[in-house]
Amino acid sequence: MLDAFPQIIEPLYGNNWISIGDSSVAFDPISGEGVGNALRGCILATAVLKGIASGMAPDRCLQYYDLRLRRALLQHVTQCISFYSSAFASEKWKEEIGLGAREKHDMDLLLPEKLDFRLQGTNLAEVKQ
Repeated sequence: MLDAFPQIIEPLYGNNWISIGDSSVAFDPISGEGVGNALRGCILATAVLKGIASGMAPDRCLQYYDLRLRRALLQHVTQCISFYSSAFASEKWKEEIGLGAREKHDMDLLLPEKLDFRLQGTNLAEVKQ
């Protein structure tokens, strides 16, 4: 049996590489959101790499990538909790929903509200604070 729960696969990047698609974030397979999120992640990775190549600070660009993927996972977990709470009533599902809710709570506490960049097409643009 394989794990099928939403998760970030660490590390997301390293020296001269960046993880994309299913090698970076795993979404719940029942949701059907994996392909769309993988494509958005590829666009984001492209923008991050272009930002680094244009002279933006690599650590800031990669941190932005990390935060955006974590926000995507948080949104996904939030949607899963809502869907599974209304669709499944068994004790096993209630246990899974509880685990998801705890994970969501932890992510909410760790993720900053404001980001240093935003996507502008396939480019990173600095946000003026």
